[in-house]
Amino acid sequence: MSAPNVPPQVPAPAPMPPAAAAPSTELPRHHVHHSYIWLESVRTIFIIAVCVVVANFSTIIGLVAEEGMGAEAGFIMAVAGIGTLVVILITFGIVAGLRVVGYKHLYFTVGPDEFTLCSGIFNKKQVHVPYQRVQSVDQRATLLQRLFGVCTVSIDTAGGAANKAVVVPYVQKTQAEELRRELFARKQYAVAVRNGAAPDAAVAAMASAAGVP
Repeated sequence: MSAPNVPPQVPAPAPMPPAAAAPSTELPRHHVHHSYIWLESVRTIFIIAVCVVVANFSTIIGLVAEEGMGAEAGFIMAVAGIGTLVVILITFGIVAGLRVVGYKHLYFTVGPDEFTLCSGIFNKKQVHVPYQRVQSVDQRATLLQRLFGVCTVSIDTAGGAANKAVVVPYVQKTQAEELRRELFARKQYAVAVRNGAAPDAAVAAMASAAGVP
């Protein structure tokens, strides 16, 4: 009796290797200095504290004028003082928390064609500055900023007085100087390319602006 015909076994196809992940095109994010959190919180809470103290002071003066400096007036003053302190502490905690979240959303990127400043928690904002429009990059610092070694960078752009400068707060002094050189180097490159310069000549102009021999 002949054996039944058995069809030949076809090997199963080998599994396809996973596709290689596409290289990330996201630009590095440069955050401002962390002193932004504390200095901005202190500045805000100082303004609020002054307003609260002035409001309570007026109330206390009116109470003393009506009731005199009796035990009841002293008790009310103590309660008002404790209440003011509690309000200031709670407000400071809220403000500091908002500044921490705002710090995570405050950064800038240096792209191939433009500088971008991102900010905002709920209403996110992006300001784009093409390099060829950069006119000047200035630094200024308050007394408190100097203590932390930071400054505010102001980037003026072409377009007349109607254009507002792009302000990057709380940047370390060394980082601010590096940013200034980088912006002007990239501006020289963009201008050279726009004027029809060869790539090598454009790169040489960029290196010269950056101070690279």
